[in-house]
Amino acid sequence: MPAVRRPSLPPQLTAAHSPHWHQLLQKNPDLRLGSGADDADAIRAHHFFAGVNWADALARRLPPPMQPVIQNPLDTSNFDEQFTEMDPLFSPTVTPLLSPVATQVCGGGGWGGRIDDGVDGEGDDGE
Repeated sequence: MPAVRRPSLPPQLTAAHSPHWHQLLQKNPDLRLGSGADDADAIRAHHFFAGVNWADALARRLPPPMQPVIQNPLDTSNFDEQFTEMDPLFSPTVTPLLSPVATQVCGGGGWGGRIDDGVDGEGDDGE
């Protein structure tokens, strides 16, 4: 297992900002800034965010502070190598892979059986 690194912060964030960002990026959600009884008000009240117009932020009227450059749909240059060098894992989906229309056309599954059929096309009752 690769060593876990602390996230690096952008250079425009000074050392004075670092503890606050690490509070926001805390892995344990119970310790994360904004996870207490004050909820998001703890984040909104933080002096770092004093100039933020939260109504504009919620209405998505604020311009993004940076726009990533994306060369093509498979461009991963904006992700840390720690993640792009990891072996991919199969992540099963909880939603059907086919649209409802495609599911109907395929008879419920890609193999011509019902959606609840096994890979061999047999249902739960062994049909």
